[in-house]
Amino acid sequence: MTLLFRRKPKERQRPQGVDDGGADLPAELQSPVRAAHAEEARRVALRHLEQEASIDALNEEVTAWRSRAASAEAQLQRMFDREQQLLAMIDEVKAAALRRQEHYRETLTVVKTQFAAASRLLLDGFEAINSVTSSARAKVDVDAMAETLQKDDPSVVPQDDPMPGVLT
Repeated sequence: MTLLFRRKPKERQRPQGVDDGGADLPAELQSPVRAAHAEEARRVALRHLEQEASIDALNEEVTAWRSRAASAEAQLQRMFDREQQLLAMIDEVKAAALRRQEHYRETLTVVKTQFAAASRLLLDGFEAINSVTSSARAKVDVDAMAETLQKDDPSVVPQDDPMPGVLT
């Protein structure tokens, strides 16, 4: 298993109490059983040293992974906090948009009401103007009035003024 943060195990010195199998003893004092036990003790001691080095390397990896996990948890907490801030900002913007929308609706309702009343007044005014102008055109014939006035009383309308003063 290869990890990014794996470090080389520390070199350990050979323990002082480990017998090297009686190499410094004279050959006649060395027995085969004792030599076998010494060889086995040497292998066990070396295996123990390798295991300690492996344990040290694993401890270093555990420490590295723990620090990575702690930084990941801190990053995750920062992201949750940022998410909460963004959600709060979204809520504020949404509330402001809803307030503007409600204000526009109220304004539109007021404008509709005012235009309805004003348009009714304007239409009534235009109708009155049209009725006055159309009735004046239809009823008032200046030439016919002048002739009528001349027939009835020539002294009312002077001859040089075709239009009576009342009409002008």
